[in-house]
Amino acid sequence: RDIGFWEKWQKPSITTVFNVTAGPTLMLCNGYTTSGLPLGMQVAGRPFDDATVLRIGYAYERATSWRNRRPSLVPGASAAAVDAHAGPETPPVIPAETRRLVEMLLERAGLRPPERIILQLCEAAPYALAMAQRIPAHTWEDEPMNTFVFPDSLRPKGKRLCR
Repeated sequence: RDIGFWEKWQKPSITTVFNVTAGPTLMLCNGYTTSGLPLGMQVAGRPFDDATVLRIGYAYERATSWRNRRPSLVPGASAAAVDAHAGPETPPVIPAETRRLVEMLLERAGLRPPERIILQLCEAAPYALAMAQRIPAHTWEDEPMNTFVFPDSLRPKGKRLCR
């Protein structure tokens, strides 16, 4: 189903770094929209510091009342229709080289997904490869999640965010 697949690769969010590095994160409700949908915030911590993230979340929930509220549901309302095969109106233009790479990797993995999934993988491949190329080289003994470094343009002056 269409859940913004294309946009997620083209416009990664601030949470992408934690998803890629497996840093501990916790989502908490911090309010509701005017239409009653829940809003959330993410607490993120240093690698392997899950306990601190959970303590922060616990303290926040005790200090606020958001966790006690629930979205207003309308009895008898019908669910919105979902097109399981929705996607972009025009198919993406896939370079032949990208298509060959995706097909080779699928074959190595022993996978035979339907054509629409192959097209999604072809669309995402350049973004995934670009992210992988930004990961610094490391030795076998290094923890991969500890080698992520924010670009200088994103660092506050004089601060190291992680390494």
